[in-house]
Amino acid sequence: MWRSPLPLHNPKNFVPSSSSSFGSFYDHYEGGWQEIVPSYGPPSSYKGAEYGLHGESSLLPWDFRVIDDRPECVSVDFWVRLYRSPFYIEKRLTLEANSSVLKISEFIENEAREPMAVMWGHHPALSEAFLDEHCTIDLGYRKMHTQKVISFERQRFAPNSVFDWPMAESVIGKMIDVSKMPSPESNTADILYFTEPDEAWYAVTNQNLEVGFGMVWDIKAFPYLWMWQVCHGSYDYPWYGRTYNMALEIVTSPPNRGINSAVEDKTALLILPGERVTSFTNAIIYTGVGRVSRLYENGSAEWK
Repeated sequence: MWRSPLPLHNPKNFVPSSSSSFGSFYDHYEGGWQEIVPSYGPPSSYKGAEYGLHGESSLLPWDFRVIDDRPECVSVDFWVRLYRSPFYIEKRLTLEANSSVLKISEFIENEAREPMAVMWGHHPALSEAFLDEHCTIDLGYRKMHTQKVISFERQRFAPNSVFDWPMAESVIGKMIDVSKMPSPESNTADILYFTEPDEAWYAVTNQNLEVGFGMVWDIKAFPYLWMWQVCHGSYDYPWYGRTYNMALEIVTSPPNRGINSAVEDKTALLILPGERVTSFTNAIIYTGVGRVSRLYENGSAEWK
């Protein structure tokens, strides 16, 4: 996982120089892997509640309980109740002996007495400890899209464009294979999202290290896949050109202006009063060289 330039710190001991219209996410984003609920993306509002960048759940402390702690299996429950939205989230992480699969089973519950729309997603970011120009990206989606507006000054592709995975035409007319990770010297930054899935999986393989990271997940809960890829090309606040990282994020909705936009385009997840929505996600480490044609829940990979 990626470590951002921000040092690890306790938020209660942190005093910002001023409040930010984006909220507090950037002040406390140390990298790693976040679960994001109930709004994903820029600040927005819904039913009178205002949310900063990436909602609430990534900024709250979660309770936990060790369920199993044996050489054969480690299993831990985590849970959190949100403040500005009436959602309760609970998940169980399990790792078994001789397995390279981290299993995550979870649910989100609407505790309100009215239907609630929500954006829900996972934001695991990979770092240059693993990531470099020798990495290839394979996934189970057929179409890739850019956002409707410009995301970065140095993005490679025009806004509001659609391409067939993995080839895309750049703003200067060059065909680029997006399945190949740019080098740290490329000075680019892009946000893409993927639609028309055959299967819900992705695999990032470092062909030099002969190791890969991938995910398999519940496509009913998370039909969209986002790619946030920064190769020292994101300047000004908050990264100032310092970072080389990529997150492949499983999400209920495409990138937009937050929960209110997801409601407008009818991609938000609607949860009825008292309803629980369940999902699973498996994070997988695998070994091998070549291109992956399919990654499975048990951690096995098919190679092209």
